[in-house]
Amino acid sequence: MRRVLIPKLGRMWSVRGAVLVAVTAVALFGAASAARAAHTLTVCPAGPPQCQFATVQDALAAASDGDRILIAAGTYVGGFTIDTSVSLIGAGASQTTISGGDPVAVTISPGTSVEIRGLTITAATQTGIVSQGTLTLSYAAVSANGGFVTSSSGETGGIANNGVLTLRNSTVTRNEGLAAGGLSNDGSATIVDSTFDVNEGLFDAGNIQNQGQLELRGSTVSSGRCQYACAFLNTGSGATALIVDTVVSGNTAENVAPITNQFGGSLTIRRSILTGGDGAFGAAGALSNVSGLVTVDHSSITDNVVHTSSGPGAIRNAGTMTLGNSTVSGNVGFDGGGLGNYGTMMVRNGTVSGNTALGGGGGGIYNAGSLALRGSTMSDNTAETIGGGILNYGNAELTNSSVTGNSAVQGLNGLFGGGIYNAGTITLRNTGVSGNIPDDCVGC
Repeated sequence: MRRVLIPKLGRMWSVRGAVLVAVTAVALFGAASAARAAHTLTVCPAGPPQCQFATVQDALAAASDGDRILIAAGTYVGGFTIDTSVSLIGAGASQTTISGGDPVAVTISPGTSVEIRGLTITAATQTGIVSQGTLTLSYAAVSANGGFVTSSSGETGGIANNGVLTLRNSTVTRNEGLAAGGLSNDGSATIVDSTFDVNEGLFDAGNIQNQGQLELRGSTVSSGRCQYACAFLNTGSGATALIVDTVVSGNTAENVAPITNQFGGSLTIRRSILTGGDGAFGAAGALSNVSGLVTVDHSSITDNVVHTSSGPGAIRNAGTMTLGNSTVSGNVGFDGGGLGNYGTMMVRNGTVSGNTALGGGGGGIYNAGSLALRGSTMSDNTAETIGGGILNYGNAELTNSSVTGNSAVQGLNGLFGGGIYNAGTITLRNTGVSGNIPDDCVGC
């Protein structure tokens, strides 16, 4: 007779029980982890029992990656470091304030991913935010950090970014630093729908300095103060910047131009307005390309000025520049009321009109480099001496363009060049030069 082996129920049950316990433990652990990731900590001025913590520092000490820290209306002491991936959410930039910090109000550690929303960071002795991690700053304000600028001040007043920065719907204003007042970027920065205003850099950039990769969209950059590039400085061979749908207005530079590209940087400006700038010492009222590559497209460069005895009113180029589908008008300078070119410049489908060269020549364009005009209009520009439309000492090629209604006032040795004064090499292809005062072209 065959023997039938019947397993012991106890053993079978114990195995199944162990499996069940293990599965249950995994499920519970996963649920606990998920709950922990959504943990919310609360901070208010009174502390417990109204909320969990009275200081942001205490909440950060208790936080883990993924936590949210809700900060009620009030003013809280700055000077802390965020070394976990958390969100700091205030009651609004006008209600929640992080104040103070010597030298920094908020430091973001490397390897962290941090969100800061709905609060103001202010009154740090040197810098409002120093970030080496990934930082998203939205509906926030960074203001009045750095104090009065002296030789012992910090390099950056507002935000110093060495990581990945996203700035949305925020304001950076009245910050002061040695190299940059508002923002210095050595990493990657994306700025959307934000305002930089009245920031001061003692030496370099008033509002923004970029040595990394930066994108600026739908924003305003205004009233920067400095010695060098008070609106935007793009500097270094690794510096790449894109400015789109942005207004740059009312910035003043003592040495170069409100927007300056140098040392091999690459700068692209699209659908933007550059207006009310003031440059000096042989620079330009709006934009200077010291070296590197600059592209300006579908933009307006108007009502900028240079107050010294040299420099163009709007743009100075000593590198490589393309100006396409853009308007340069109402600017006042010396060597070029509108444009001054010492490098390689192409103006394509552009309008250069109503600019004035005071005491110098080239009411519209002063060219001492290589200049190409294609499908463009030069009209109603004025030079106090020669070259009402264009003063050319270099190589100029005009194709499918027009030079009309320009004027030269004083002339030189009886020669004016109301439309064009050529002392270099010029080629006109299907280009009309007419109706200029007192004459159309000298040297053509």
